[in-house]
Amino acid sequence: MQHLLKAFQYIELAVRQEEWRVPSGWKRHPCSQFCLVLSTSVVIMMMYSTLNSAVLVVSISLPLFVGASHIRSPITPISESVPYLPAYGEDLFNYEKTQLTDALIQQISSSKEGKFISKRIQFRIPNHAPKYPPQTKCKLLPGDADWPTEAEWSAFNYTLGGRLIATIPLASPCYANWNNYDKEKCAAINAVWSTSPPHFSDPASVFAPIFQGRTCMPTEIPADNCTLGGFPSYVVNVSTVAHIQLAVNFARNSNLRLVVKNTGHDSLGRPLGKGALSIWTHHLKDIRFNPRLRYDGYDGAVLKLGAGVQLSEVYDAAHKYGVTVVGGICTSIGYAGGYTLGGGHSPLSSFYGLAADNVLAIELVTSSGHFLTVTRSTSPELFWALRGGGGSTYGTVASIIIKAHPKLPGTVSQFRFTKTPNMTSSTFYAGVRAYWTHFPRFVDAGTWSHFWLRNSSGNVLFEVTPFYAPNHTVAEFNSLIQPFLTDLENLNIPLSMNTTFHPDFLSGVGPTLVDFGASTVRSGSRIFPRRNWENKKTLDETFNAMMNEVRRGGRISHGYTISPRLHSSNSPSSVHPAWRTAVAMMVGGVFVSPRATAAELSSLSASLTNDVFGEWRAVAPNSRGGAVYGNEADVNEPDWIEAAYGRENYGKLLRLKREWDPEGVFWANRGVGSEEWVVQDGGDRGIGTMDGRLCLKG
Repeated sequence: MQHLLKAFQYIELAVRQEEWRVPSGWKRHPCSQFCLVLSTSVVIMMMYSTLNSAVLVVSISLPLFVGASHIRSPITPISESVPYLPAYGEDLFNYEKTQLTDALIQQISSSKEGKFISKRIQFRIPNHAPKYPPQTKCKLLPGDADWPTEAEWSAFNYTLGGRLIATIPLASPCYANWNNYDKEKCAAINAVWSTSPPHFSDPASVFAPIFQGRTCMPTEIPADNCTLGGFPSYVVNVSTVAHIQLAVNFARNSNLRLVVKNTGHDSLGRPLGKGALSIWTHHLKDIRFNPRLRYDGYDGAVLKLGAGVQLSEVYDAAHKYGVTVVGGICTSIGYAGGYTLGGGHSPLSSFYGLAADNVLAIELVTSSGHFLTVTRSTSPELFWALRGGGGSTYGTVASIIIKAHPKLPGTVSQFRFTKTPNMTSSTFYAGVRAYWTHFPRFVDAGTWSHFWLRNSSGNVLFEVTPFYAPNHTVAEFNSLIQPFLTDLENLNIPLSMNTTFHPDFLSGVGPTLVDFGASTVRSGSRIFPRRNWENKKTLDETFNAMMNEVRRGGRISHGYTISPRLHSSNSPSSVHPAWRTAVAMMVGGVFVSPRATAAELSSLSASLTNDVFGEWRAVAPNSRGGAVYGNEADVNEPDWIEAAYGRENYGKLLRLKREWDPEGVFWANRGVGSEEWVVQDGGDRGIGTMDGRLCLKG
């Protein structure tokens, strides 16, 4: 008891010295600090008597995150360290060993006080899972009769050890109605809004505010109104698997919408959801290198990555250990979530395949709340579905293990040409078409390139930044690229070019990696098959369809030469089969003013979907090897199921979705099974948003 009394004294001092912030909408009781201290002591005593030998540690106050209010609690979460060695022999991270168990829940349930919260944190018994479809028509929203009470939210926060956050929008200091108006803070937020750090370090902010409903954008008019819109109501800032389990169980048993966020980098707004409980995995940053893992036919180095690790951190770790990993071009994205689960294209995809192809194991919390190791041997069907079937669909990832290939030297080249005053438009586009002609040769050599076409007020630019040739010397690269250079010489097109050799991936490609912050861009993609390069007619049709967008001007147009075939060393996955015959992927988009009206947004979206992407679909239809990359798809893509997943895959993906998540605990915009639900946002935003109640159709 002595250590508990000391803990109480420490808490009392902390309460008196700090301002304990109450979530928006919560009432502060007149007894203020005294009541908090008293309730804290009661819970400590309750937990002590309930958990018997469980060791309780009083946590110090958590740091305040910009745009959020912590519902603070000094109690450590209910959890215990579970001895667990996965089948593949690689030890769990410490945070993965800290789990919620049936024994702990039973202990809590056995006490009078514990029954207050225990029903909401119970596991679902796997072999007693309800049959599909879910019996509940809609997910709850604040104000509904069955919405958890303030006391229940508070009790839930105690089980989390004070990790529950009531969402406050990042841009709220720009508005008077949140009672935190600060002109200087608003200006600072506005200045960095288009960069990534303020969004990936915030519990709720995302990179695609269009899908939030644009209800709290930076503004210079404090009299405007800021609302949560499509932001989740609460966020669990997880630091252990137990936190994830508690969040999943609480959401499922309370019929709440559940979303998952690491960085918020998602072009379809999947980390958003009105009234949702969000699992924020961003601080699960553990990385472990194993120089040799022998499992499931693989014998080589691996990296084990926490769910919060970002691409820049993965690349740095790989560079540190002298290995090469398959990753994307945007440094701020999270690696273990939607990027990899949705496929994950990479500068190394023509050489090693997609990111999903390089996954060996996934540690997962399923919709039942249970922790599961998923490999080709332990759960072959689920392993197949997770690698390509998309994020926030079958469970929440705690960590993944990926292949770490040997150090890979290569040549990197950057080049460009512009339309000069003395150059005709036809000559310029003939030069671009010359590059297109060589796509199959380039990808067959295991290379990759990222190219841009920009048309600003008639100033047209074609730029490749970079062309990456892994395992090529400069001389070998020059031999590969020479036919294209000869084409340009014959057209009298001058080319600015810089080519260098590098001993490893990061030193070569690293300087060309990009980053994105929040923007109101509407975008989409198309995968183009090899068959479009088989004869001059289809190549001309393909090229003209892509160039028409550039000729219009004022739009975004970039793409990749890429061919992620299924290598014999990789297990079959659920990525769209179109990837295996691709030679290029194009991305198009249009800038939307943050203040655009719903009618303006609707018009721009319709033009993008029907005019731009309509032409792309015509030359690369789903029926002839065309597809979209699900992580960068147009949200209004017609027949998106076939376009993003492929009919041959989708039936199995949907069966597994219903098997592993029969209650629809996980829902992702344009994810597997999402077509059976609808977000009731009123339909008057110009685009479907996450600012509405989630309900089953019919």
